[in-house]
Amino acid sequence: VSVETRVRHLTNLIQQTEGLLNDLSSETLSNTLSHGSAEKQKQRGVWESRYKLYKQMKAQVETATVPGPPINVCLTVTSSTSLTVTFQEPLSVNSALITGYKVEWSCLMDFSVDCGELILEGVSTLRCTITGLRTGQVYYVRVSAANMKGWGCPQAARPAFAIPSSK
Repeated sequence: VSVETRVRHLTNLIQQTEGLLNDLSSETLSNTLSHGSAEKQKQRGVWESRYKLYKQMKAQVETATVPGPPINVCLTVTSSTSLTVTFQEPLSVNSALITGYKVEWSCLMDFSVDCGELILEGVSTLRCTITGLRTGQVYYVRVSAANMKGWGCPQAARPAFAIPSSK
């Protein structure tokens, strides 16, 4: 779902809630002495809370930015054909919830030739094992984070490269 679609949907919810609040206010005023007045006031309170929440959500969607790079990206040799990369969430401020990570690897430091990538979604563990690599080959690895606004800048692993081996 695009950011524009989310903003449009939240704008519609805000407008509908405003209309409902106006209707509830009119009904509460005309029924101030009736038994249903307390119930209408209770409903109005619930809808006022929703209205504030929708406005906050819209503001967050509109002001969010792509995430910063993950931190503490560490690369280790796991076996003669695999490497493991671990990382931590970005330190970025004013960004939306992280929705995924991309782990890329290349035989060249500038990543002009991409050897592969893994997209990690719904991640509970910030760890990825890259398998099926060639023994003795140099691999550079980098990780980037994504949210509803897109992919942030990648962060290179430390050490800068690793060579799968039997240790």
